[in-house]
Amino acid sequence: MSDLRIIVGAGAQGRVILETWRAQQPNARFVFLDDNAALHGTRILDAEVVGGVDQAASLGGEVILALGHNEKRLALAKKLAGARFGNAIHPSAIVMPSATIGAGTVVFPGAIVQTEARIGEHVIVNTGVIIEHDAKVGDGASISPGTKSGGRIVIGEGAFIATGVTLAPRVSIGAWSVIGAGSVVVSNIRDRTLAYGVPARAVGKIDETFDWQRLL
Repeated sequence: MSDLRIIVGAGAQGRVILETWRAQQPNARFVFLDDNAALHGTRILDAEVVGGVDQAASLGGEVILALGHNEKRLALAKKLAGARFGNAIHPSAIVMPSATIGAGTVVFPGAIVQTEARIGEHVIVNTGVIIEHDAKVGDGASISPGTKSGGRIVIGEGAFIATGVTLAPRVSIGAWSVIGAGSVVVSNIRDRTLAYGVPARAVGKIDETFDWQRLL
């Protein structure tokens, strides 16, 4: 079904993606997939939960993964390699013609993606985010509401930028790093580093003990 749009994950992230995608494509049919069998056959914001995650490739529509956890989202994308991933870009967002947006990426209301920015696959560009010119954002990164960047910044694969962060021009955030809410980043942050403050400073490492639930 060419007009079918499939959201994998029927939680809060899924609801936000649904309304964003529906605003972009009001004539499409939207459904959820979720492995919680208790949700099957129910409706969420008038979209039915039709089955489990393993149906994503077989249903034939465009798919977006509604998982807030960056590592789990990328892992599921690899597992569902046969799926046809789409993009949800809210009509109020501004994406310049020379910018590129990878498959499975969502751009929420009021966001701005400037000239020749390069956004990877399965990225979350949240409400009111500003990604300036010539930025590079790696696959699976998540940029929380109100984050603002200067030009030519780099955000590595799977990095999590929390709410209200400011990134100075040309700074680089390492892969799988986490920047705490309200931070001002004026120098580069290494891979798998927890950093926060004004200015942001490294305060720890991101490893298997890190509690992702406090971010999601």
